[in-house]
Amino acid sequence: MKVIDQMQVSAKGIERAITLFDIAGVGHPYNLELAVAQDPMFHLPVALPLQYTVVEDKRVNAAPVPGSLIKVGKKKGEISAEQIVAPLSDIRIQLTDAEGRDVPGIVYGKVLPYSPRTSSGFPVRFTVVSPETAVFLRRLIAMYQ
Repeated sequence: MKVIDQMQVSAKGIERAITLFDIAGVGHPYNLELAVAQDPMFHLPVALPLQYTVVEDKRVNAAPVPGSLIKVGKKKGEISAEQIVAPLSDIRIQLTDAEGRDVPGIVYGKVLPYSPRTSSGFPVRFTVVSPETAVFLRRLIAMYQ
């Protein structure tokens, strides 16, 4: 097997931590590999203000935390904020446009694995993007491609 990455996680209902593997292919005798999805991220010359909230047990309980979108791709982005978020956390994101107005709609995301010690932000895979926000993100990406 061709292993790209692995991580230890604690899951509900399982007493001990388990290892998850990110597999890219299977060797002999099958010699198969998965296609690598390309979703380049683009640095934004001016960070885009936002607010995010960590979602726990499908509820948004905490107060919004300010941050900035510093990189954007079609299905992911990178957020810079003073408060770091644990990998694999679910977050709700409210974007703000260049004039400081809330962008219509909302984005939900999953924080991807990263090293808080070596990163200025945290990566997020967008899991749900409202249609209005999707239009805004497509325009933003088109400006910086």
